[in-house]
Amino acid sequence: MTTYDVTATPITTADLRKLFAEIDAGEAHLVDVRKELAYRESGQTVQDARRVLPDNVAAWARSLRPDTKAIVFCVHGHEVSQTAAVTILSHGIYTRYVAGGFEAIAEACPDRIIPQSPDAEAQI
Repeated sequence: MTTYDVTATPITTADLRKLFAEIDAGEAHLVDVRKELAYRESGQTVQDARRVLPDNVAAWARSLRPDTKAIVFCVHGHEVSQTAAVTILSHGIYTRYVAGGFEAIAEACPDRIIPQSPDAEAQI
């Protein structure tokens, strides 16, 4: 197996807003990788975000087409989303993490924040 020196690159919420058309069209994936407790406590998510548990990111990444994009976020845009981004990048997928995480998205893009579905389950 080839080892890559991979570093996660952040995007701002302004950059994310520009990508919403691609996300809405299914051409890019917005991925909520918050840990389970943080996810449940918030009661909210971002419209069109896929829920992937941090421990399952590698398995999910293997299911992606190489020409897709993934934008990940956790609560604050620190370790969880950066680790997820590096994991997805290591599978050859264009990936960025949202600087400031869910909190920044909620502040900058309140029109995209929705209640979680009561029966929402992580997709993988």
